[in-house]
Amino acid sequence: MAKQPYFPFYYSDWLGSTKRAMMSMAERGSYIDLLCHQWADDSCSLPADSGTLGALSGLGEGWLQNGYAVLRTCFPPHPTLPGRLANPRLLKIWQKHNEWVEKSRLGGQRSAEKRWGDKQSVTNDVTNDISNGQPNPQPNGNIPLPLPSPLPLPSPLPLPSPLPSPSAKKNTPSASDGAFPKFWAAVPKKRKAGKGAALKAYKACVKRICQSGLLSPPEARNHLLERMTAFAASPKAKGDFCPMPATWLNQDRFDDDPTAWEEVSTSGKPKPTSQLGGRI
Repeated sequence: MAKQPYFPFYYSDWLGSTKRAMMSMAERGSYIDLLCHQWADDSCSLPADSGTLGALSGLGEGWLQNGYAVLRTCFPPHPTLPGRLANPRLLKIWQKHNEWVEKSRLGGQRSAEKRWGDKQSVTNDVTNDISNGQPNPQPNGNIPLPLPSPLPLPSPLPLPSPLPSPSAKKNTPSASDGAFPKFWAAVPKKRKAGKGAALKAYKACVKRICQSGLLSPPEARNHLLERMTAFAASPKAKGDFCPMPATWLNQDRFDDDPTAWEEVSTSGKPKPTSQLGGRI
């Protein structure tokens, strides 16, 4: 499975975490280092050996002496691998990424098989026509009529095609215009502004996803529509700090963990402090 060179870091969860507030500066730095080491591992886990953890965290003897109790609780035993530890939330993100990559791989394989199957069917039809002595049919079933004169008539010169007017060129729909109205309809009503900027960000976002090789253009547009629909129904979208659609796309907010959308911030109430363990 291809490794993702980065993992999402939710700064609002980090700053609002009670566990982070209880850590020393050394523990905070070691916590991030251990998250990186876990993500780089093929099984997204850490060894349970105290000596190795002391070296990876940079805490050395302090870890060996069973110190840093708060930091230790962020890396409980792995749910399926004996002798390994894992931050639960980072493990869940890693598993979702692998499921996405596998789904994209299977979708590309099915698409390739369908394309090659269609081409092979056309080739077989042409081969059968030739072997049976049947002439290849003319396009649209048109059969050329013989000329009344034995001499060939000169072919008329093609007329130059008129240049499209600037207004016609401007109104020509692009490949993604058919999907964007559905995406725009899913945007929260309080943020239906800046449609032009949103369309530009939408096209760039689809192109960026496709260049990563994870999804085809139709799959990328469906993915954005599904994520915007889920976001619009979340408490985050109903708060005072709901992002504009162009900002939501440019910042790749569709890759956010849906649990982050359950927290709502308003101008009248402070954002609730997270009490969950293992928040990134």
